[in-house]
Amino acid sequence: MYGILLLAFIKKEYKPYLRMLDEQRLKTGFYGLCGNKGSCVLQFEIFDTKFGFSNGHYACGEENNEKRKNDLKAVISAKNEISDNFPKNFIANDCWFIFGDLNFRIELPKEDCMFYIDKKNIIELRKHDQLLNLLKEKTV
Repeated sequence: MYGILLLAFIKKEYKPYLRMLDEQRLKTGFYGLCGNKGSCVLQFEIFDTKFGFSNGHYACGEENNEKRKNDLKAVISAKNEISDNFPKNFIANDCWFIFGDLNFRIELPKEDCMFYIDKKNIIELRKHDQLLNLLKEKTV
């Protein structure tokens, strides 16, 4: 992977409580061969709470919604191989965060988007948000 960075910092006094640290690099660019697209995934447990973090850069372009969906699926299904006590996939963690340049779009013409932004109508914009709709469908 290149161009994607995920750093985690912890106070020294909490280090003894940090367990099961696992990191993965998920390449999704050019059929999984290139590191230009994908995610860095970090999972760990601290104070009996399991966390998952993913910093991703997904496929761009309006025509690549299906590719973005597959990139997100790759993160969500990311396996943890280090312990039987750890969740078997990313979203089975107690707390999980997916962020980065995900490139999901609001599926509206620019003029409609600007109209709803000017009216501060976030509800209407959210109705057309690709990522939110994808999560509602539960297809990932």
